[in-house]
Amino acid sequence: ISSSKEDRFGRENFAASVAEALVKVPNGQSITVALYGSWGSGKTSIINMSIDYINKKFGEGVIVVKFNPWIFSSTESLHLAFFSALASQLGTKLDHGKHDIAKLLERYGKLTGSLSDAVGMFFPQIGTPAKVLSTIGKSFSTGTDEKADIDATRNKVNELLAKSGKRVVVVIDDIDRLDSDEIHQIFKLVKNVAHFKNVSYLLSFDQEVVTRALSTRYPLGSKTGTNFIDKIVQLPLYVPEVDQSLL
Repeated sequence: ISSSKEDRFGRENFAASVAEALVKVPNGQSITVALYGSWGSGKTSIINMSIDYINKKFGEGVIVVKFNPWIFSSTESLHLAFFSALASQLGTKLDHGKHDIAKLLERYGKLTGSLSDAVGMFFPQIGTPAKVLSTIGKSFSTGTDEKADIDATRNKVNELLAKSGKRVVVVIDDIDRLDSDEIHQIFKLVKNVAHFKNVSYLLSFDQEVVTRALSTRYPLGSKTGTNFIDKIVQLPLYVPEVDQSLL
């Protein structure tokens, strides 16, 4: 469903609470909210109702960016597509500095993407040792200059977001449809790379599926997968069960 008018499961108030949690964040802080639920439990419908609530109550004071990660074929294209989507939406909907922030986000995505490739050396899908060393060399050939460039670009993005006075809500649904590498990449983006001021994230996924996917990357299994999620998500929410009488 796309709005609360179609809600027959009594989840309208829950969707409104999700929306309020995403928007009413003090002092320009960032927050990551997770919506947990099994496949087919109604996560996307709740998201649609939350967005509908945000649009009606907060209007142009909040910019909603929906990013669908599972249409991209690799972690590299996913990374670049994320910042391209963010740049496109903010470049259209911000009142001031929209062209500047679009260019900065595109640049930031490319800069952090090159470092992300270097970090991939720890994972077998990167390829041969020669390819790993080549990637490392290219990514860090500029030494601290590239790190300084990333920090400077990030600071400019934060400055423009703060000046805009608007809250940005980034919605990433269907994370549990991705493979383990792509799931890991999404969480890395949210935690380290795209942690901007005035930006809220709503991540929607089946907790068991994602935990299992993350656990394959770590020696301690599912416990580490759960801990990994807990370090990123500040507010975990669960799709409420449907009242039996309504059902």
